[in-house]
Amino acid sequence: MQKIKKRFLSATTALIMGVTAFSSMGVITANALDYTVHYSLYIGDVQVTNKNYNDILNNGVFKYSPSDNKLTISGDFTGKYIDALRNKQAISSDINNLTIEVKTDSNINGNIRLNEDTTITGSGHLHVEYDNLYDVALRCNKTLKFVDADVSVNSKYVGVGWGSASLDDSENTIVINHSRLDVKSSNEPAVSYKNIVLQDSCIENPVGGYTAAHYICTSSSNAAHEVLISPVDKYGIEIDDVPVTNVNSSDVKGDGKVTYDADTKTLTLKGGTYSYINNNDVEGLTINVAADTTIKNKSNSNNYGRTFEIDEDTTITGKGKLTIEAALAGVVDWYDSVLTIKNANLDITAPYGLKGPEIDKQFEKLVITNSALNINSSNKAISDFNNGIVLKNCKIVTPENAIISERGDVYESDGTTFAKVVKIKPNGMKGDVTGDGKINTSDVTKVAAHVKGKKLLNKEQQALADIDGNGKVTITDLTRIAAHAKGKKMIQ
Repeated sequence: MQKIKKRFLSATTALIMGVTAFSSMGVITANALDYTVHYSLYIGDVQVTNKNYNDILNNGVFKYSPSDNKLTISGDFTGKYIDALRNKQAISSDINNLTIEVKTDSNINGNIRLNEDTTITGSGHLHVEYDNLYDVALRCNKTLKFVDADVSVNSKYVGVGWGSASLDDSENTIVINHSRLDVKSSNEPAVSYKNIVLQDSCIENPVGGYTAAHYICTSSSNAAHEVLISPVDKYGIEIDDVPVTNVNSSDVKGDGKVTYDADTKTLTLKGGTYSYINNNDVEGLTINVAADTTIKNKSNSNNYGRTFEIDEDTTITGKGKLTIEAALAGVVDWYDSVLTIKNANLDITAPYGLKGPEIDKQFEKLVITNSALNINSSNKAISDFNNGIVLKNCKIVTPENAIISERGDVYESDGTTFAKVVKIKPNGMKGDVTGDGKINTSDVTKVAAHVKGKKLLNKEQQALADIDGNGKVTITDLTRIAAHAKGKKMIQ
């Protein structure tokens, strides 16, 4: 009998030691008789255990996964608080590296207290409402991260903070990574942390606000009581080291001359001078040169001496003239993409004018439609478009009898010497009766004089002015040309 007792005690001791070994995952106690494991996590007044973690409040809202330290929220908190008379704690955690995933829009009326490093994430919106005058609504004493999260907090005291009396505690950090955080406090600073880090996020409110030690401040250096931080979406386009984002798309460079429309994937240039433009990730980007614009990159150390780097299918178009000067290459078409130049006017000066990737990938292609190009190079004007060069409604006038190789190079008439100077002109652009490669007020004036019978266009000009193709130049054609010149409705 004595041996049986010893064996039972030994087995019980081993079980308790084994369960306690999982303390790093949040386990704090274990009962050897019923194998109940308790975790360092409370939802309201209910402690999370191995018996309730799949549905902590028995209403389908809170679920805990011990294997990856993840608390899932899928609805509103309706439980009983811890310390209901004072703090009204709805969630309390001592689990290190806890992840709180908000799956659906959820409301917490009460306090969230996190005593170890915690990450909040998820596709649902989390709203925290707290009316205590002396306690932080969403409190974390260590590092609190928001990653792809959407959280709002209304509080009488600090909205989001650590709640420590020591302002010099360097452990206290908030990281806001591509997240929306909307915090309002009626009496104290909205956000209070020793270290405040924004990653792919920006301060929308207060306007001119900035991060400082301990607070997010207003432009007048006061701790803000209302803070709105929004995620920054990078579209995959760069202009002079400035990424185009949802925040700056209406005025990318701050000069009122560069805009981006994400819906139509259109980058519009309205004048100005820049160093380079890269399309890294927008499939089907249109670069609309709405007004004369210069892209000048005279240093090999700046973007490798390129003015344009195209990694996805891109079209350059527009009624403005695009002047390109580069230390190495004007437009480089990279990574199996198609470069289309349509209804455009380009002037390029560079060792390499229009260039593919050299490596024989068989996908890079150059399509030039109804455009005027003037390329002056010291090495190759147009080269390395491995899937070929296609000219539509335009022709190479310099060099005479130029040869386009199957590999996508432009040669002199001998078929072996790379052309260094290439000029391409439209065969005739509908609406361009002056033949300058653009449709503008000069064309409108000439067509108007013809329609009024004052000064008739020659036969070739009449063919270009006959937009509707009925064999006559009428007020209808004039209206179409005028609309194009004003940028209202483009002639295709």
